[in-house]
Order: sequence, then structure tokens, then C-alpha cells
Amino acid sequence: KLTDAACRAAKKAESIYYLPAGDGLRLMIHPNGGKYWCVRYYMDGKEKTARVGHYPDVGLKAAKLQRNAVQKGAAEGKAPLRDRVYSSHKAREQIENITVEKSTDELRKELAQLMGSVIEADDEEEPVTLN
Repeated sequence: KLTDAACRAAKKAESIYYLPAGDGLRLMIHPNGGKYWCVRYYMDGKEKTARVGHYPDVGLKAAKLQRNAVQKGAAEGKAPLRDRVYSSHKAREQIENITVEKSTDELRKELAQLMGSVIEADDEEEPVTLN
């Protein structure tokens, strides 16, 4: 059984190696000394691997929770990376579709109303003062 002490004690080697933590979770140790939590899961009958964090930023207990989430998602047909990429594309699409409906001056006046103070307008206009 993998312990936090064993994770800390893992030393770099000439090639990548793994310390198994159980149920598809393992700690990958890179030749540069980096340590990453990896989860093995199956999608469409093929074995896949998802990185779920960098050790020691993500501890053993948190990595086990991430493993459970990845494996549950895989059982439901959701690939971890594919979901993140999809949601980032969806967010970008929503941002691109935003239209500005108010001018800068209109926003400045609304801000003045909210703050109850004087905010200088552009040179062509008088300052906006609300009581």
C-alpha cells in the first residue's frame, strides 16, 4: 500500500517509473524528479491514462478522490480531457457571442448612480453628478 512517506521518498531515475497506489491510481516519477498522479481508466474498450495532479500539490487522499471521479466519469462515457476541452470551447464561444449594448458614457452614468459620486465624462460632456 502506497503511503505519503513512500511518495516523498521516491527518487528520480533514468527513465519514468510508477508507484502503484491501487485501483488504477499510480504515482509517475519523471527523470527530472517531477511526480504526477495518473489514473488508468477504460473508454471504448481501450486503456487510457489521465493525469490528475502534481505531487505534493495534490496529496494521496485527494488523488484517490480524483481517481474515483475519473473512473466514474469513464463509466458514464465521459473522458476527462475531452470534457475539459469541450467546456473551454463552449466558454470561448459564449464570450465571442457577447455584444456590447451600452456605450461607455451610458455605463459611466450608471456607475455614477450606483456610487453616488461625480465621475468625469468625456471632454465633450459635462460631469455627471447624482444626488
